[in-house]
Amino acid sequence: MITAVDVGATKVLVAQFGAHGRPVGTTRFLTPQKPHDFLKQLYEHLDALDNIDCIVIGVPGIVDDSGVLLRCSNLPWKHMAVKQLLTERYNVPVYVENDAKLAALSEITHLSPRPRLGLYLTVSTGIGGGIILDGKLLPAFRNGEPGHIRLHFNGEWQQWQQFASGRALTAHFGKEAHDFTRETEWRDVADRLSRGLMTIIPTLQPEVIVFGGGVGNFFEHFDDLLEDKLKALTPYIDLPKLRKAHHANEAVLYGCYRYATTHISS
Repeated sequence: MITAVDVGATKVLVAQFGAHGRPVGTTRFLTPQKPHDFLKQLYEHLDALDNIDCIVIGVPGIVDDSGVLLRCSNLPWKHMAVKQLLTERYNVPVYVENDAKLAALSEITHLSPRPRLGLYLTVSTGIGGGIILDGKLLPAFRNGEPGHIRLHFNGEWQQWQQFASGRALTAHFGKEAHDFTRETEWRDVADRLSRGLMTIIPTLQPEVIVFGGGVGNFFEHFDDLLEDKLKALTPYIDLPKLRKAHHANEAVLYGCYRYATTHISS
């Protein structure tokens, strides 16, 4: 079975996929801050599984071609040889990719008709994203970090995720997105997200943008507000279709499955 691991900044999900293409036996644990503690808990969850044919793990950071996690923006992890460690322990094929890129692979290829160029954005602890061209994750864009775009906001230059991520919104409003009740709050969310999008959209001109993550899960509360904002800010550029993630909290897990089946078939 294909074993999928979604490593988030706050929690880790582990699941297996069979021929039916749906996750089974999903388990979770809080993401430890120390790499040793993370690996210990991950091994415990993987050791409890049967029939591990391959492992795909999505991590919240930059990964090199050898499967080493070089660094994370929201976790103090550096130079973790994730692929080597898992391969040596389980003796199966192991693939390591950025979590948002895997989610992008799942969400964009799920759309019908499939866009030639689609962008996925996860708005959660930080802001991550992935570009899918003709149904494929492009190696040249594997380390792109849209949340690190620097923008002028509230009188100073900041990274986009410093003022528009779920963590930033919680700090600003004193509550999480699921507790927002006023239109003024969602209007503020739309405004903050539009700042980065009005840079990305003219540059890439994607056909569709899919929103996921903890804030993206509430897309229906700010979709019209965001669309109106973008229409006003980018009148010359065709506005892409804006969509909510289909798999919501399991987008990375489904991306792991899609990634594995693509590599196995090739």
